[in-house]
Amino acid sequence: MAKVIAVTEAIKNLAEVESRFGLSRSIEATFSTEWQGSLPELTSGQQTAVSVLWDRLNYQ
Repeated sequence: MAKVIAVTEAIKNLAEVESRFGLSRSIEATFSTEWQGSLPELTSGQQTAVSVLWDRLNYQ
């Protein structure tokens, strides 16, 4: 069975994320175009889920 730990215990900072997952900064305009195009409207359920996440973020 997998051991479950909080992400804040597993990864301490952004530099560790970059090294563990092999990530690097990209300045290419075409790197991630998903957010640049037209997206469908959120459903009521999705809006509720976003609202819950937003409330949790603001609580922290």
